[in-house]
Order: sequence, then structure tokens, then C-alpha cells
Amino acid sequence: MVEIIIDEKDFVSLHGEELVLEKWAAIVPKDGRFPDGLKYRFHACDLDSGKLILRYDNSDRRNEANAKHHKHVIKSGDEKVKSLNLKPKNKQDIIKLLEKFEKEVLNHVRRM
Repeated sequence: MVEIIIDEKDFVSLHGEELVLEKWAAIVPKDGRFPDGLKYRFHACDLDSGKLILRYDNSDRRNEANAKHHKHVIKSGDEKVKSLNLKPKNKQDIIKLLEKFEKEVLNHVRRM
């Protein structure tokens, strides 16, 4: 059984930039792909161009058996995948991770 924790899509304006923030997280059955029983994706992109700004997730579409906690960032025009230091174990950790994501989006937009 899947229990949705967060399921939101927001259109926001930050420092003159129009963004789409998609936030989704759920408690899922524990298995080899999601040993902590959590699945999430937090995605921020430019509203007009659709260009990725930042994404946090714990699924690897190339190899779902190797789910990892990671983020996708754009550096010098290229998408880079980096490991996340915070590895959520419960609902409270997901909320903390979402807060970290939102702060990182805000910091990125300030630098644009």
C-alpha cells in the first residue's frame, strides 16, 4: 500500500524568475529498490523554458534496482548528479529534505 505524504505543484515567482515546483513523496512497501520504504521526487524548473533548475529523487530510471538519494543540478549547462548527504528514513526526514530542497532552489535563483 502506498501512502502519499506530499503531492503538490506550485507556480512561484522568485526574484523575477517564474518557476514550477513539483513535490511528491510517499511511503511505499520496503523492498530492494526502496529499503527505507520511502520514494520521493522534488523538481524545480523554469516555467517558460522548462529547463531543469534542481531535482532531488531516490530513483534511478536507468537502473531502478539501484535507488540512491541524489540531486540533479545544472553546472555550466550540463546536468550533474550528486549524492545527497541527508538520507530520509521517515516522514519527518522527508519534510527536512523538502526544506533543504526549497532553500537550495532559492539560493540558486538568487545567483541567476
